[in-house]
Parts: sequence; structure tokens; C-alpha cells
Amino acid sequence: MGKQRLAQTVHYSGPWAMMPFILVDTARVPASALSGLLFGDVGWIGDETPSLGRGITALLSAGTIYITETSFVPLPLQYRLAAVIREQQAAGGEASEAPSGLRFIFGSQWAPEQLRRKGLLVDDLYQVVREAHLTIEPLRARPEDIPHFVDYFVERICQRQQRERRVVTEAALQALARHTWPEN
Repeated sequence: MGKQRLAQTVHYSGPWAMMPFILVDTARVPASALSGLLFGDVGWIGDETPSLGRGITALLSAGTIYITETSFVPLPLQYRLAAVIREQQAAGGEASEAPSGLRFIFGSQWAPEQLRRKGLLVDDLYQVVREAHLTIEPLRARPEDIPHFVDYFVERICQRQQRERRVVTEAALQALARHTWPEN
């Protein structure tokens, strides 16, 4: 969830803010369907002729596509994504102040170098993403952020339930800071 929020923050704080933000949840979309979703590849006619539909990349002229876990993207599709990104870079899509194409943001629980070493990231896509790599430390490594998260969520819950703002005790905050947050 933290990576998705960061991707949304990047999207909505720049020139693409008025363009669509598309979430491609690779944990829920089968790897075999990703190419169709992104590029409209819906199958094959005969032995060699691709049958093309209209994927996200054909339907949008500008916007952000956030791919939640890069390691779930099939390697052949990674080559194609790298080619699309390089084409846009050559056309000047990323350097412009106005959005003039698609922007891809790739999330992963591993750094790009680790993905490449594990054979889960092709070199072409690695060369594209390594230049703009952000690391978000897990919550267990930054317990000083816990009070901010608690305040945020308590406020939201109280608003939804139409209740007066609650205060979390210091003992409760300390207990949350001691938690190991293993899945984060």
C-alpha cells in the first residue's frame, strides 16, 4: 500500500495530475493476461498472426501506469515495456512540462539490482528504471513514523463513524513501535 501511495503522490503532484492513473495489480492479473491488458494482445490467429485488441497503451494518450510488482511481469513483456519507454524518451515525452505520453511507475519489494541478479528483471528494463529508483524503508525500520500513521488512521476512522476525535495513549504508541511489522 505504501508503494501505491507513493506512485499516486508522484502522479498527482506533477503535470500528469489531470490525466488517468492506472493501477495494474500484477498479483491479481495473471501474467498471461498482462500483455493483453497493456497492449491489446488478445490471442493468435493461425500460427504467426497476432490478433490485436486495444490495450491501455493504445487507449491513453497520456497518464501514469503503475505496475505493482515488476517481478511478476513476464520477461518478454519487460522487453516490450522497455522499448515503449525508450521510444517515449526519444520523442521527449518525459522531459516536457505538459504530459505528452504514458509514464510507467514500477513497484517491487526488491531493488532493481536484486531483481536483475535473480533473473526477474531484463537488462533493457533495468537500464530504464535504475536511474529513477526510490527506496521506501519498511515501517519496522522507521518507528518514528508510527505516530503519524496512527493519527491519520484514527482521524479517518472517527470521521467515517461520525465520532469525536480519539486520542491514542502513549503506552499504545510504544506497543505499536515495539511491534516487528513482519509483512511490511
